[in-house]
Amino acid sequence: HRPDVVFIDSSQYVSRAVVRRCRAIHTAVYVFYTPDDIVARHNRSRWVASSLREWDLLFTTKTFNLPELAGLGVRKPVLIGKAFDPALHRPMLPEAVGPDYERFDAVFMGAYEGIRWAAVKALAEAGMSVVVYTNQNWPRAGMPANVELRPIAFDRDYVRALHFGKFALGFLRKINRDQITQRSMEITAAGRAMLAEKTAEHDAHFMDGEEY
Repeated sequence: HRPDVVFIDSSQYVSRAVVRRCRAIHTAVYVFYTPDDIVARHNRSRWVASSLREWDLLFTTKTFNLPELAGLGVRKPVLIGKAFDPALHRPMLPEAVGPDYERFDAVFMGAYEGIRWAAVKALAEAGMSVVVYTNQNWPRAGMPANVELRPIAFDRDYVRALHFGKFALGFLRKINRDQITQRSMEITAAGRAMLAEKTAEHDAHFMDGEEY
């Protein structure tokens, strides 16, 4: 098999030596794609760091990564926008969602960060009910009783869960310097009201006060 393009989807284990070995075996366009802030050290393994100069194209979803990647010697960094799957991320009718349809005031889907925990706690203390779909490190201690924690959901269950709140929280991940996230697109594509931090990139995609 001799492909025209070899496309690596966000693997942290492809080193400079691997890319050069592949090129020696077969000449193709070698492409790397990442949805993360790959310049940040927690998103960049030593293998990926060693490979940055080897790619013919490197796709990133982060606007601020473009000049940073160029400064690290990437031949051609290319910005690709956030997206959603129209076959999956779409509005669901109450009968398809089930008895939890808009049962809670707010829903959040994502990993723990201190600022997120504090915001959810503040909403709960103001009298709102919140359901949080997250990983296991979300602290239960100190969280009001009207916050319900559930295991993270995926695929159709994820979209269904977005309908469990009257509105969805679109937190940005501070450690990744996010100005917009994939979740921003998925929530709105599912037809849910989104409460999110005002940023230039959110404003570029949505009308503040109407669409988010």
